[in-house]
Amino acid sequence: MAAMGGSGSSHRLGRASLVGKYLEVLAKGKTSDAIAKLMNLTPDTAILLTLDSEGNVVGEEEIDSRLIQKNDVIKIIPSAKVASDGLVIWGQSHVNESMITGEARPVAKRKGDTVIGGTMNENGVACTRQL
Repeated sequence: MAAMGGSGSSHRLGRASLVGKYLEVLAKGKTSDAIAKLMNLTPDTAILLTLDSEGNVVGEEEIDSRLIQKNDVIKIIPSAKVASDGLVIWGQSHVNESMITGEARPVAKRKGDTVIGGTMNENGVACTRQL
């Protein structure tokens, strides 16, 4: 009988270990899915502004959003996704941040406010310096 009790204990321990490994794999899979979903929030392209030495816009071009660098100035138009985190340097808008923050209402954005990459510009045009 004692031998059976010992065997049952090790069997339960093995099963608990297996369940633990399963839960770990499941959690890692969900984390990977969440990261993939966040990556899919960002748009493929962004509008890069070229400024002169006085800060006036002298050109704009559509670029691959993966090419955005720190301090680039990006123009965000109505109904466009925000390409990356940035600081509004001019313009104003309302941005839907629900996919990131859970906030149900669009958030007003104006000079000095930050925007989060992957959120949706509802209306207005804002230009941001990338962080």
